[in-house]
Amino acid sequence: RDTFRRVTTGRRDTPLYVYGRAHRPCLRCGAPIREAEQGDGTRARPTYWCPGCQEGPAPY
Repeated sequence: RDTFRRVTTGRRDTPLYVYGRAHRPCLRCGAPIREAEQGDGTRARPTYWCPGCQEGPAPY
């Protein structure tokens, strides 16, 4: 059976673990949150990840 992983913190003051938290410490492991843009021009969007807890975006 598939299980779901929690993606929010459950806190009102800091609801998300990584989104919008570039360069700030990860709430789970303390590593600095990384940010990269994906896409080109007006279609580019930010991607956030914790290098201690997650792999970064795949190069394209």
